[in-house]
Amino acid sequence: MKKIFALYITCLFSVCVFAQEETIRCGNALHQAALQAEYPDFEENVNAKFTQATMAISQAQQKSNAVVYTLPVVVHVVYKNSTENISDIQIQSQLDILNLDYRKMNAGVGQVPELFANLTADAEIEFCLASVDPNGNSTTGITRTQTNVNSFSATSDNVKSGASGGKSPWDTNRYLNIWICQITDGVLGYGTPPGTPASRDGVVIGYTYFGDTGTATFPYNEGRTGTHEIGHYLGLRHIWGDGNCGVDDGINDTPLQEAQYGGCPNFGSTSTISCGSQDMFMNYMDYTNDACMFMFTQNQVDLMRYVIENYRSTLIQSSAVACDPTGGAGCRDLEDGSLTMGFEDGENFDGWSVLNNNGDDKQWNISEGADPEWGPRTGSKCMAYTWSYTAAADDWFFTPCFSVESARDYELHFWYATGNDPGLTFPEKLRVVVSSSPDLSNILGTADFEAIEQPYNPDTANNNYENVVITLPDYGNTDIYIGFQCYSDADQYALLIDDINIIDIIPPVSTQNTIASEAFQIYPNPVSDQLVVDFNFDKTIENLQVNLVDLTGKIIHTTTLENYATGNLQLDVNQYPSGVYFLQVQADRQMITEKIVIR
Repeated sequence: MKKIFALYITCLFSVCVFAQEETIRCGNALHQAALQAEYPDFEENVNAKFTQATMAISQAQQKSNAVVYTLPVVVHVVYKNSTENISDIQIQSQLDILNLDYRKMNAGVGQVPELFANLTADAEIEFCLASVDPNGNSTTGITRTQTNVNSFSATSDNVKSGASGGKSPWDTNRYLNIWICQITDGVLGYGTPPGTPASRDGVVIGYTYFGDTGTATFPYNEGRTGTHEIGHYLGLRHIWGDGNCGVDDGINDTPLQEAQYGGCPNFGSTSTISCGSQDMFMNYMDYTNDACMFMFTQNQVDLMRYVIENYRSTLIQSSAVACDPTGGAGCRDLEDGSLTMGFEDGENFDGWSVLNNNGDDKQWNISEGADPEWGPRTGSKCMAYTWSYTAAADDWFFTPCFSVESARDYELHFWYATGNDPGLTFPEKLRVVVSSSPDLSNILGTADFEAIEQPYNPDTANNNYENVVITLPDYGNTDIYIGFQCYSDADQYALLIDDINIIDIIPPVSTQNTIASEAFQIYPNPVSDQLVVDFNFDKTIENLQVNLVDLTGKIIHTTTLENYATGNLQLDVNQYPSGVYFLQVQADRQMITEKIVIR
């Protein structure tokens, strides 16, 4: 067992020099010295938790694995100018990096020297932007605050206070708060250890060192500042223990090390040997360039997991803000029922997400519209993007994930319309993607509708919405999301999406698998008593099945008819609770689903 030493706050910082600019790779010493001055018991509290954790993980029965912990994250962007107001894409790139690094899936892990290769470990910790804010409202997990403060100090920690021009934290027991801002004194970032006062708990990172795109600046442009600082948040210390060979980081399987490293050292050279052994400078808790950090050790992982389970357990117990939109159930299996959304009150919005990719004040919203110029196709609400006078749109929303299998047929059905200002034409631009994540980092396929004009008209069938059916390619056995993008020019009007339905077609059929909309009509809708379905097929249907489906995908009523062509079917719906339902009509090997509202 290595020696455990107290938290040292007397050595304030280490300086790295790059391109004549001084940078402080990690501002923890500065920040913790200030906290100790403000809270006299800070050091004692932090050291007590650290000692307890290191002692516990030395006992095999205290170690855990095989459970993946997902931590809900809120990113507070505090900016004075547009450059500092980093994009959603840049934020998501950092989340992606964290998930790769903490799951031992990073590209560089293969560069860990053979001497240390057997020590590398998967932390089984993942991160995701929170989907619910402290008030219970849906959120992107990103806040944006414009400030008149030029830069924020690691010593005063003023970025964490709205009164000081920053942004006050969300409940630190339920969210990992990350602040992005301009930090004074060349500090790249800092993260607080367990035992920090709640109002000061979280991670702060400079806007030029976050993620791997946008403003991220070489040589700290691969997101490792985030990986490093969250390591502190989860209890880890610098690998050299912030001292010399007589001071340790408390981790059994990291070697003693004289001091920190910068740049990209040459492994095996005499300059990378200290305290009688080869130094592990490629560890995330050293100070090397981003491109030269690759690993956590097994004992570092043990400590971080102990911290989550014992000191930060409320993060993983906060199901209301959990990152997994399925609540741990996994992605939707369409064999259990189609994935449907009509954007009505009472529907389940878990897993649906919005991405404001250009960071302006416009994004997709669920709306009742502004009749008669725009509104839903059915029911009372739809998903709408409304115009910006000055900025082109780059705004997305994504479905929850769902599972697909090779050699099966899946279809995406949805309806779209555009705003209708009499006498004026407003072409909107729509793109639909298939992605392996609810963002732009893993797009598998794209359907670009370019400029569309489909003016909303409440006096015509379907309110003049256009129906779209897309047969999904075979992506193999995987989990996917569907994304909808509005990329209209500035000063347009409204793009409307309603009645999304994703179905698994059993068995695989020809591409002519959708019933023509004119083949049947349903009315009244909304309905309170008798729902009438008028059929007018152009041929006799051998097997006609009509299913009434609730929001969970459960079939609550079925009517089956044989050798049927024309006529009407009446369904008594007053026995069902008010809400949104779906009527599935399957005519031989063709199918269509329509949303109905029961009052």
